[in-house]
Amino acid sequence: MPRWIKQRVRSILLHRGFVAVPLLAEAKQVWLDVGAHLGEGTLEVALANPQVLVYAFEPNWDLARQIMGKAANFVVLPIAVSDKDGIADFHLSASDVSSSLTTMEDAGLAHWKDLNLTVKATIPVPTMRVDTFMKAAGLRVVDFLKVDAEGVDLRVVQSAGDRLRDIRRIKLEVDTAPDRLYRGAPGHEDVLAFFQANGFALTETETQNNGRQENLTFTRLSTQP
Repeated sequence: MPRWIKQRVRSILLHRGFVAVPLLAEAKQVWLDVGAHLGEGTLEVALANPQVLVYAFEPNWDLARQIMGKAANFVVLPIAVSDKDGIADFHLSASDVSSSLTTMEDAGLAHWKDLNLTVKATIPVPTMRVDTFMKAAGLRVVDFLKVDAEGVDLRVVQSAGDRLRDIRRIKLEVDTAPDRLYRGAPGHEDVLAFFQANGFALTETETQNNGRQENLTFTRLSTQP
């Protein structure tokens, strides 16, 4: 992993006033929000409960800067999470909730005529694996990993590597349409098989976008990582 990325993460964590060392020690829970957008589902939790420490990853700077400094326990990192540490192309969509590290499939786009999914720009962004971040941040356990990474959700989870055993609950998005919107995105059954093989049980299913996607929540069967 390039040294400048490590220095950038350290600078964000320690020198920009969003989090201090005692905050991690005092936190009752640690959450990771990958593809945070504007903090939907996590920022309000941080504001309501100072004992929940949220690390929010959002590589779209226009979005990230809007949620920086909202709460001391809501740490915004303008970094993408992927299965490799380094640099990757990030495809900015006209619908900012649909930006992704991967490209879209023409067959999948045919099911999304109601949204403008035109890619307006492709920019390089720093990327980091989950296990790399957990080590760098000194995280022994992650209580909740929320992933909304548009087609690379499972890759984000897999990037935890051996540290997957230290994550208690995971929520991610999967396509359910006949054709995948994002190139290389796994299907529903692929996701289920991965989590079952790694000691998680499906505990919640939420349908969204007119049935074209689902949010699946998995809980580790053993509560002692």
